[in-house]
Amino acid sequence: MGIQHCHQKGLLHRDIKPENFVWGCDGKLKLMDFAWSAPFGGGRRRQTLCRTLDYLAPELVNGSFYHDAVDRWCLGVLLYEFEDENVKVTKLNIRDVMYDMPSFLSAGAQNLIDGVRGSA
Repeated sequence: MGIQHCHQKGLLHRDIKPENFVWGCDGKLKLMDFAWSAPFGGGRRRQTLCRTLDYLAPELVNGSFYHDAVDRWCLGVLLYEFEDENVKVTKLNIRDVMYDMPSFLSAGAQNLIDGVRGSA
């Protein structure tokens, strides 16, 4: 809901990762650290490469223009990480959207991960 609120206000977070979420005193999950955030909207797209490597969307790895879908991509990465010990392999996995779905995941979890990936 926090990311959706940002997007409705025309703001990209651009650094969605576990470290940027905290539990508030009210027991609700809060989104923080807006250091990389930037405005978007009105047909305007961004091209700045920023974020944490393991959470980069393919558009950022490819140097393409992007919009709010990159934040949604990061939500999917929170569910399934592309990280490899080799940085080049991590970038290739992201660029080519290469991942193996663990067999122990329920069909619902697999659909959720594939659905978030498909929205980016």
